[in-house]
Amino acid sequence: MTVDHPYEGPIDFLQLFTGNLETASTTPIAITWNVEDEVGVFAGETSNKCFTLRENMNSSAVFEPKDETAIAGPIDRIYAYSPYSADAAIISNSLSIHIPTVQPYQAGGTAAGMNPMVASATTRSVFFKHVCGVVKLKLAGPEFGQVKR
Repeated sequence: MTVDHPYEGPIDFLQLFTGNLETASTTPIAITWNVEDEVGVFAGETSNKCFTLRENMNSSAVFEPKDETAIAGPIDRIYAYSPYSADAAIISNSLSIHIPTVQPYQAGGTAAGMNPMVASATTRSVFFKHVCGVVKLKLAGPEFGQVKR
């Protein structure tokens, strides 16, 4: 017996996709998409195409190509990452992105571009996973230097 699945086989083109965020039930901080969020996509013959947020539903969002041009198929798998960077590349099956050594401070959450995430899917709905953990430090005393704001 066979069961037909609507996503069986390659995707014919990619104009819109849904990005879902990984959430942790133990954290008091809500991780949500923001209006200015951009993601990079590697799919089919296309490398590092910028997608922007079209519709925000907080922990999920619909993204569309910034240049309004769909990615042509066939597409076997979508590889996506956030935040978008023009310098990102896939080298030897590994995503290469730059994470700054100095992280800017932002009260109540993470600063723009400082929460790298990756996703991979064979459908138009991808689930982003956090690359780094979030650490809250409370340092006091002259031996720790100065905190830049």
